[in-house]
Amino acid sequence: MRDRLLCLLLAIALSVTVLAGCNRNQEEQDVLVDATYVIVYAARDEYASAAAYVLCGAMRKALGERPGVYASDKFDHNTAEGKAIYLGDVPHVTESVAVGENGFSISLTKQGIIISAADSLSLYLATQQFAALWGTQDYGTVTENGLTLNQQICQKLNALPIGRETMITVMSQNVRCNDDGGKNDIDDRKVRLRELIADYSPDLLGTQEVTHRWMGIFDSYFSAEYGMVGCSRDGVNAISGEWNTILYKKARFDLIQSGNFWLTDTPDTPSMTEGALCRRICTWAILKDKLTQREILFCNTHLDHSTDTVRDAQAKILMRFVEDYVGEYTIFLTGDFNTTPGKAPYNTVTAVLADAHKHATVDTTTVNGTFHGYQTATKEIDFCFYEPRKSDSIAYRVLSDDYDGFVSDHYGVISYFQYK
Repeated sequence: MRDRLLCLLLAIALSVTVLAGCNRNQEEQDVLVDATYVIVYAARDEYASAAAYVLCGAMRKALGERPGVYASDKFDHNTAEGKAIYLGDVPHVTESVAVGENGFSISLTKQGIIISAADSLSLYLATQQFAALWGTQDYGTVTENGLTLNQQICQKLNALPIGRETMITVMSQNVRCNDDGGKNDIDDRKVRLRELIADYSPDLLGTQEVTHRWMGIFDSYFSAEYGMVGCSRDGVNAISGEWNTILYKKARFDLIQSGNFWLTDTPDTPSMTEGALCRRICTWAILKDKLTQREILFCNTHLDHSTDTVRDAQAKILMRFVEDYVGEYTIFLTGDFNTTPGKAPYNTVTAVLADAHKHATVDTTTVNGTFHGYQTATKEIDFCFYEPRKSDSIAYRVLSDDYDGFVSDHYGVISYFQYK
């Protein structure tokens, strides 16, 4: 009896050892991903969709074939048989995957490869990083049969930062200078503006139609978090007229230099373009990003509301200034341009800079324009431009959110960029 019990214990011990060895081998075993794999992204998540196509492009380049890409609500999960890459919050698949301290997780499961994240932007960044590294040295190999992946590679990827420090958000908002009656007076709208800024928390914000009254509101609401630069278009020390005030997050940026110039042939003195209805200026700031040590030129303007001929003349003055910084600085330009895509002033600007809306990987815009006059948006006249050799436009949104009323007679716009 004693000998039989000893044999049984030895057999159990041997079985456990063998099983443990099998588990280790399973963890260490390479998974071979070929073009029969499919990519499934969380439905109705624009970032997950964009991430899926970033990954699809990388796999097509490596494999020579394009894997199938499906929204989760259009895909029969029973057909995957473990040969799927899931991105984002896919029901019944990703809900059991824990997200790491870095805000994302890339893991191998019986259901397939799962990329999860704490939020949609982290998902996009994590997938972008995975797509760039997968199949390179130390992150798997590319063979004639497919791309390899194993648990050790996943662990190495999960230990990497996802690059949020390389992301920067730039916003533009015309605040409307006047009281407009009803729920559209400044005292009503200023509270909505504060909610909007709190919700989107832009790193950089360019504003237009800022009056002396608005400057007092800005100081009260935003000065704890944001530094501010600018002057009135009527002169550096004037309290009449309008400002194109720039706001920047003090925790992220150091102000190196700032200034203003008029959009005329005499840019250093208060002046008006021939045929214009108002003096028009550009406010600019050179900022050092504390996270990356990058130096940024941020410009903010408001072109005239007369004719495209006048606005084009102003845009040319603006671009002469910007061109001196191209190649050396990361450049962003925001403003109310009072013109639409394809018109001469827009073409003058886009001959030097790129339109963030046009080039955004993800566009979450739900309206057809930015100027609405407290009714329906009809024209896209507010823009964010950038220098495409220094950054990429990742996402764009027209800020048509409802705060129990309008923030202004314009919707703001926000752009998410990634440094190159």
